[in-house]
Amino acid sequence: MALHYTNPNDWGRSPLSDSALRLQQLKAELEADNKSALTKPKIIEITKEFNPAIWELLQPPSEEEH
Repeated sequence: MALHYTNPNDWGRSPLSDSALRLQQLKAELEADNKSALTKPKIIEITKEFNPAIWELLQPPSEEEH
C-alpha cells in the first residue's frame, strides 16, 4: 500500500513511515517553491535611498555633461 503525506490516515503508523511521509511532503514543498521561483520574477524596487549607486546609473544623462 502506498502512503501519501496528504492522507491523515497514513500518519502515525510507524516512525519509519512518518519519516518517509515527511520526506515526501518536503520534496513536494521544494518542488512547489522551485516552480514558483521560476515562474514569478521577483520585483525589486530601486530607490535613491536604498540603491543610490544603481539609481545614479539609471538616470538619463544630464545636458551639462555634453
